[in-house]
Amino acid sequence: MLRSVTRLAAPVRARMYATSSIESLAVRSMVSSFRRLGHLEARLDPLGRETPSAVDELAPSAFSSLFSTPLSSTGEVYFPHATTDMKVLYAQLRSTYCGSLGVEIEHLKHKDERDWLAAQVEHPSLSITPSMERNAWTSMQTAETFEHFLAKKFSSFKRYSGEGAEAMMPAIQTILDTASQHGTSDVVIGMPHRGRLALLVGILKYPVHQLLRKIQGFSDYPEHIVGLDDVSSHIAQSVDVNGVHVSLLHNPSHLEIINAVTTGKVRAKQDSGKAAMALLLHGDAAFSGQGCVPEGLSLSQLPSFTTGGTVHIVVNNQVGFTTTKQDGRSTTYSTDVAKGYDIPVLHVNGEDIPAVIRAAHIAANFRHTFQKDIVIDLITYRRHGHNEVDEPRFTQPGMYSAISSRPSLPAQYGAQLVDKNLLTPAKVDALKAKLNAHLEQELQKSATYVPTTVAAFEGNWKGLRQPTTADMQAAVDTGVDKSILQALGVASVTVPPSVPVHNRLERTHIQTRLASLSKANLSDINVDWATAEAMAFGSLLHDGHSIRLAGQDCRRGTFSHRHAAFTDQTTDQHYFPFRNLPKALNPTGRRFDVVNSNLSELAVMGFEYGYSWEDPRALVLWEAQFGDFFNGAQIVIDQFLASGETKWMRQSGLVLLLPHGYDGAGPDHSSSTRLVTTRGDDDMVVVMMLVANQNGFCSL
Repeated sequence: MLRSVTRLAAPVRARMYATSSIESLAVRSMVSSFRRLGHLEARLDPLGRETPSAVDELAPSAFSSLFSTPLSSTGEVYFPHATTDMKVLYAQLRSTYCGSLGVEIEHLKHKDERDWLAAQVEHPSLSITPSMERNAWTSMQTAETFEHFLAKKFSSFKRYSGEGAEAMMPAIQTILDTASQHGTSDVVIGMPHRGRLALLVGILKYPVHQLLRKIQGFSDYPEHIVGLDDVSSHIAQSVDVNGVHVSLLHNPSHLEIINAVTTGKVRAKQDSGKAAMALLLHGDAAFSGQGCVPEGLSLSQLPSFTTGGTVHIVVNNQVGFTTTKQDGRSTTYSTDVAKGYDIPVLHVNGEDIPAVIRAAHIAANFRHTFQKDIVIDLITYRRHGHNEVDEPRFTQPGMYSAISSRPSLPAQYGAQLVDKNLLTPAKVDALKAKLNAHLEQELQKSATYVPTTVAAFEGNWKGLRQPTTADMQAAVDTGVDKSILQALGVASVTVPPSVPVHNRLERTHIQTRLASLSKANLSDINVDWATAEAMAFGSLLHDGHSIRLAGQDCRRGTFSHRHAAFTDQTTDQHYFPFRNLPKALNPTGRRFDVVNSNLSELAVMGFEYGYSWEDPRALVLWEAQFGDFFNGAQIVIDQFLASGETKWMRQSGLVLLLPHGYDGAGPDHSSSTRLVTTRGDDDMVVVMMLVANQNGFCSL
């Protein structure tokens, strides 16, 4: 459920440091410099191979003339302890902004967001408790023990290990815990393969024996289900975690395409009244390289697509398969694309676990407070190659020399906690033994496990099943009482006198439809394409089904035929007749959303596909501006629409509307041949609509 955002004043009172206006300006300059440039000198690389370059504006010499001048406590920073010593203030700023956490916030256009983030960094609201540190270590040790178990038992299995990036576990747990505190009911996670299996069996409690059975080559499906199944790194899960329902979505191997699908599902949950949020994990190379990333980010603040902010974690391995960042991107950071959408970025060293927890806490709170996206750049490394049978030293010998000589992160952090008397070596050994014993038991259990249910047909999908060929070919009763259809047709062009409509629309669209529908004989009524569609939509609302249609210019319609909304000629406001139906025509008050999208096919179709995953009883449609433009979203069609059911048994009723005609506009505006050739199974129906009041109405 979305909410409005009230712009905030500064979160805590800032402390002024100045004895004169000149000194005040100097202090402001120093504070601004560290907030703007401190990340460039931050110690972010856990391997220590990347030495930050010195930034002239942050050098002591830039402010040394003020170091001997005492300051009065009169503001621009949020440190909890005031100082009158410029040297101390300089040291505070350097320690805060050039340590394990580097922030990029000064590009944000709203001052209250900049102030809030600065306050969170300079005066953290979260105190890291001993139990938090122990829980963080436990989640990482659980992940590592599982990875080692798989390596021992299934040495040739490609698990896409998260070793080296185990810090993602406490980061995710912190975000879920913080979201729960804010009353979030649902968190939907989209992520790629890296570390996915450890997350599944750890925080998300996926039954280990089921996963091990799959790793051994057996299907997820009961015998009566017909499907191809998919690889282990694409498994989904739904589970309650600390009062929050968490859903990890299936993903294809096409990196980042799950982003828009995830946010679409979240928006559908919000539209049904749930307090849902999205959590997206990314790889560094894909985040900067895949075009669907900026396409997805571009939806984040659009009123018909926003989800009130997504928390992003870029699991930054500092390499993309074998490609270095020098060859893989044109920007300083892989996250730089996000700044173009007014999104803050928190860079954090993945081996400083308290800093990781604080970054995750800040991110979740920022999202809740400002209803905006935020990115955590979790800088880590990949202990093995892209997969475990890969040899990374072929291409990155220097990096892997440093990695191979480095103790694992759980081992390092465990030793730190032992030194701080928060753990004992005996407790470390006891947890490992307990975890390994459990894994051995689950391995034995996997030998006799037989799947009997399909998770895809639970929740909102309960009562549905995999269709048979006979189901697909069976006749469907689409008849609706004539009086209801005529009333809906009239209602579709009924506009109150207070909304002045363009006079041409009034004459050629509204009055023409009303005149046709007023005829006594049904055979005399001219049902054109737009009227047939309006009647279909209206009858579905009447029968209790919500409707969402999205696409470029779809409110008016590419051919100026639909006019689902009429624009007030004096105020530019939109009036939707079907949002104002009398109760007799929409007795259950179902939603009717026809939304113009931005000029994107890939992200918008992915978003609408995700929306369709939430409720099978809603009609969700995506419309191309012209039919042939659908291939900008070909990945969604190939990886989700055409194969989602056979891979994951996840059904979708998403309808693609592909308007076209032989109107002399050339081959890009003429046909949809490729979709016809894509249809090789009974999971998709392609209709060439020839008669509006038959094909058009009945299909919808």
